[in-house]
Amino acid sequence: MKRIGRFFLRLGLRARLMLVIGILAFVLTAGSIAAFSYAIEFTEDHLVSENQYYSLRGYIDSDIAHGKAPRLLPNKKLYADPSVVNGVKLEPIPPEFQNLPDGYTEYEDDHQADYVFRMQRHGVTYILTTDQTEFEEVEHSLVAVVVLFGLLAVMAAVLMAWLLGGTVVRPVKKLAREVQRCASEKEFRPLSVELTNDEVGYLAKTCENSLRKLHETVQSERFFASDLSHEFRTHLSIVSTTAELMREIGDLTPQQERQLAKITLAAERMQRLIHVLLALARDKDVKAADNDIKYLPDIAREIQEEDEPDARQKGLRMVIDDRSGTPPPRLSDSFASCVLSNLVRNAVRNSTRGTITITLEPTRFSVKDEGCGIPKDEMEKIFLPFTRGKLSHGQGHGIGLSLVSRICTRMGWKIAVESEEGKGSLFTITFAEKKTPF
Repeated sequence: MKRIGRFFLRLGLRARLMLVIGILAFVLTAGSIAAFSYAIEFTEDHLVSENQYYSLRGYIDSDIAHGKAPRLLPNKKLYADPSVVNGVKLEPIPPEFQNLPDGYTEYEDDHQADYVFRMQRHGVTYILTTDQTEFEEVEHSLVAVVVLFGLLAVMAAVLMAWLLGGTVVRPVKKLAREVQRCASEKEFRPLSVELTNDEVGYLAKTCENSLRKLHETVQSERFFASDLSHEFRTHLSIVSTTAELMREIGDLTPQQERQLAKITLAAERMQRLIHVLLALARDKDVKAADNDIKYLPDIAREIQEEDEPDARQKGLRMVIDDRSGTPPPRLSDSFASCVLSNLVRNAVRNSTRGTITITLEPTRFSVKDEGCGIPKDEMEKIFLPFTRGKLSHGQGHGIGLSLVSRICTRMGWKIAVESEEGKGSLFTITFAEKKTPF
């Protein structure tokens, strides 16, 4: 039953309507044919039986009892055993009728069909037969006509269901197209469908209200992201400018130089992250600026320089296995750096030993660690926001991999994960199939 239910739900609305009405029409037609057949059988069993009984009694009491030969209709025959009764000679009972029970019986062979009635009277066995061959032919013709009309009724019902389904589905399809159109537009525009006072109209009103609220929410988030990025960029520009001025003034100790480099690096990383988040929030096609394009090995080396100190503090090695070829792939620095740095930091955070390997290839790059790994029951959840694994080490809010997934989706990249608990994980990013992966 569950399979039938799932199959039914997979059908379209029009197909479901046709199937239900077709089955209903078939059941009603089959019931009508069965009732018609029962009516014929009832008529034969009762009315014909009574007619045979009273006809046979009339022949016996009115004719044979007075020594007269019975006056039979052309379609009737009277047999008796013994065949001479009260001086009246009747036909002997044929062998095929000798073992029939008393009362009414239908007899059919290859040549004819008879209504047969057997009666014992005064020690004589009488059998009256009525030829029903013509009646059987008429009966078969009637049944054939009823079946034919039943099939026509089922076909007519299915056709009406198809037409009715089109009438029902047409406004739903129109509503679906309007909802799709409204959802794809940046500005909200009311649905151009007639809001009728029925279920479809109610659905249209609900969709329109939901889309209006959704557009308002998205618009508010876009404004918020733009305002926030503007404020962040303003303050980051101040930080970067101040660091540059301090470097130009000079007279800094080596330790101060290192701290100043960290400040500059953090500001640059924040600038890239803001650019990425703003692009994701605006929901526009990503197109990298010319000054944002870098070769993949250069991006990887920058990430290594940024995160290797943290890895070294935990006793980890970080190596780059460059197989990217000549020339290497060119990528958007903002997006590729964000993806690669999040994967590298995730590897550093969840490793306590071993080596973190960044592998670069012409159509993809990967990050492999020898850390705690990911349990199988958590594999499907690792790209959800604010999700951290049970075996994760260090600080984190579960946003990094979610951001990686969103960037890959936007850029058309594919992300694959291989992991074994206790042995480490391998994250592979494959570029979109086009001339340039940005």
